[in-house]
Amino acid sequence: MDLRCALALAVILFLMILIPIIFIFQNRSFTGEDLPLMNFKHLLDFFPDMYFLYAQHQYNSSDDFSTKELIHLFTNYPIIEHYYQVGDSIVNPDGYPRPEAISKDEFIILVGGPSAQPCVKYYEDTKQAPIIQKWTDTHIWWETRDGKIADETFTPRVDLDEHHDMFIIEFFKDDYGRSILIYYGHNWQGTLVAGLYFSKVLYPKISSCDRSYYIFRWVDSNNDAFPDVSEVIGGT
Repeated sequence: MDLRCALALAVILFLMILIPIIFIFQNRSFTGEDLPLMNFKHLLDFFPDMYFLYAQHQYNSSDDFSTKELIHLFTNYPIIEHYYQVGDSIVNPDGYPRPEAISKDEFIILVGGPSAQPCVKYYEDTKQAPIIQKWTDTHIWWETRDGKIADETFTPRVDLDEHHDMFIIEFFKDDYGRSILIYYGHNWQGTLVAGLYFSKVLYPKISSCDRSYYIFRWVDSNNDAFPDVSEVIGGT
C-alpha cells in the first residue's frame, strides 16, 4: 500500500469515528426526573447546599422579595446566592447551570418564569421541567412534556390581571442529577404569593405532597391588588 492510499484510509477511519460522535453531541437527549415534592426536605437533609440563582435584572424585584421567604425558611442550611448573567462562571450561554460550578446532588432554586429567568427557560426548552409555559396573543397555559394542556390551565390572558393570577411549584432532577425547585406565576403577584404559599402552607405539610408539580390560582378576594396566602385556591 503506497503512502497516498494509507493516508486516505486513515482519513476515512477518522471520519467514521468522528461523525457519530458529532451526531451524538448535536442530538443530545435531555432527561429530567420528576421528583415528588415530599422528597424535598429528605434530599435537603442529605445534600444541604442550596444555590439561589437570580438573573441580574431581578435584583430588588418582586421575584427577589418572594425568594427571601424561602431564604428565611432555610436559614439553618448553607445558602449560596448568585445574580447571574448567561455566560458567566455559574450559568453557561444557554442558561444551563455549569456542572463545574454546581455539582451533582446540589440544590438549585429558581424563582421567576422563563421570560425572567434564562435558567428556567432552558429547563423548559429542553423539557427537563415537568411542565412548560405556553402562550398566544389571546391565551396562556402550561402543558406537559408530551404537549397536553396541564390541569385546565388554558386561560384568556385578559383574565390574568392585578386581581387574578396562576402559579406553579415544581420539583425535579436535571440531567446532571441536581435537585431543581422552580416556582413562578404568570404575573408578579403569582410569583410573590408562590413563595409565601410554599413557605407558609406547603412546606409544613410537605410530607403529603406526592406530585412533582402543583398549579394554583390566586384570586384577590379583598380587592386590594396584593396577594395573600388565604386567597390561593387549587393545588391540582
